[in-house]
Amino acid sequence: MYKLHLASPEVARQLGVTSATVRGYFQQPSLQFGILWKLSMAMNYDLLSDLVACYPENFPVKKDPRIA
Repeated sequence: MYKLHLASPEVARQLGVTSATVRGYFQQPSLQFGILWKLSMAMNYDLLSDLVACYPENFPVKKDPRIA
């Protein structure tokens, strides 16, 4: 959120949770997909693509022709 210049209270407001909850999400070793999705929507940032970028080299990734 820091790099995106977003404050946890603003993201929390959009998610309907406390800012302590949002900060806690980023301290967890893992998160449920639904939380990642909601965070992505609230932050207007594609967290899921960041995860894909962390896959090991030569990891098989489906190519979607609809995505440039």
